[in-house]
Amino acid sequence: LQTLTLETARVREECDETQQMTASKMEELAQQTQEAYATLAVRKDEVAAVLAVLEDEKVQQAQLVADEKKRLNLIEDDVLHLKRKRDSIHKETAEEVAEIEANEAKLREAFQELADRKEQLLREIEHMKNLIEHGVNHKAQSFGDLIMTIVDAHDLPQTSKFDKNDPYCIVSLQGTEHRHQTKTALDAGQDAVFNETVTWSDISENTSTLKIEVWEDDELKDDELMGKGVLDLKGVYKKARKKMEKIKKRAVGGDDGMIDLKELEAWMKVHHAEHILNMTPEQIMSKYDADGSGQLDREEMEEIAEWVAREQLKQENAREGEGHDEGPSDLEKGKENHFKIQLAKKGHKHQGCVRLRIQLVLHDEDA
Repeated sequence: LQTLTLETARVREECDETQQMTASKMEELAQQTQEAYATLAVRKDEVAAVLAVLEDEKVQQAQLVADEKKRLNLIEDDVLHLKRKRDSIHKETAEEVAEIEANEAKLREAFQELADRKEQLLREIEHMKNLIEHGVNHKAQSFGDLIMTIVDAHDLPQTSKFDKNDPYCIVSLQGTEHRHQTKTALDAGQDAVFNETVTWSDISENTSTLKIEVWEDDELKDDELMGKGVLDLKGVYKKARKKMEKIKKRAVGGDDGMIDLKELEAWMKVHHAEHILNMTPEQIMSKYDADGSGQLDREEMEEIAEWVAREQLKQENAREGEGHDEGPSDLEKGKENHFKIQLAKKGHKHQGCVRLRIQLVLHDEDA
């Protein structure tokens, strides 16, 4: 019993110690739990604060998106408005341009009508002057046909500081209704190429003054005279008469109308026929002297003359087709068929020049 009592007391002491240790552990756990709850509360508050910040940012982002959409809608409205305004301006501009072009066309037509009327009046005035000068009942005898090529113009004055010249040329035979206007050489500047040929029939020896004018073609105002000149054709007529008489004499070979080898050689020398045909007088005589008489009659000489003329024309056309440029020196007065007319106008002596090529087809029953 004593042993049990002691053992019981020891056990009780151990139980008390265990109970004290358990109480201490419980207090420690309670303290830790309380600290954990405090930490969790702090964490919860931090999470709540972060969530609040995120929510605010979400609201702000939503507001920004809404504002951006609103701004984009405004921009789209502005773009649509600008497009409509642009279309309206384009339409108004197109209508204005069409109206301006129509007005310009009307103005050009009006200017052309005025120019035509002016030229008609000038021709009528010139004709009246001619009638007064030569008499109403005067009728000059026809001399021949004049074939004239208006080749080109050089060293023309510049009429504008910004645009190139658009010149055209007018040639007229004073005292007649013969007149020719070339096409306008657009953007030609100071050197214009025309290369237009005109034929005037029934030219009289009494009408020998050839007038040349160069004008600037202006669509917005009256055409401006660039320069004018005069060519006296009396020398041309006289030279043609002499040459015709010489041809007639050489062609018929004297009074009997026959031509021998010596006369044929002289005729070919005058007309450069040996160079043109590339044949000697002996070869020509052999070709056309069918009866072997050593002489050619008028019909045979006419055939030879036509042959020479055709070959000469072919060679001239070939040179022009190859771009042959005769140059100013070949067109000076005194060269056969070629003339260079200096231009002038009031207050200005040197206004460039115009180059012409002139030929005459004479009316003669004998040749």
